[in-house]
Amino acid sequence: MKKLLLIAVAIFGFSVFCFGSKALADAAEEKAARVPIENYLKGHATGEAEYMKKAFNPGAKIEGYGANGKFISWTLDEYIKGMSGKPSQDESQRKRWIESVEISGKAAVATLKFDYPTLRITDYLLLLKIGDEWKIVNKIFQGEMKSEPRE
Repeated sequence: MKKLLLIAVAIFGFSVFCFGSKALADAAEEKAARVPIENYLKGHATGEAEYMKKAFNPGAKIEGYGANGKFISWTLDEYIKGMSGKPSQDESQRKRWIESVEISGKAAVATLKFDYPTLRITDYLLLLKIGDEWKIVNKIFQGEMKSEPRE
């Protein structure tokens, strides 16, 4: 009976060690993948292009549909040229959050939501781990006007 108990404890301990180590590694990788996403969000909040330059791979493409339903396609340089260098006047009313981050090896996809006074946007960011650093390599988005501004 003692041998069975020792074997069971050993198997349990080994399982916890193996699966626990993977969970820690996965958590560390997700934390690293969130760094460019957080820089991207800071870029939106501050209007500062430097955050976007930290977040994106230089060859990234940004494409999607604006609130008017028109298809938009930008290079990273074109995208950040539109940044003012300062927060929007209604910044205190804007909300942004990371809905999800899913990682598979050195590739990841993140879904972000933006809730602005008159506009909702969903972003899908594609990320790759290039060397030791995660970067956004592409962004697609969908914008839509709200029927009534929130108070």
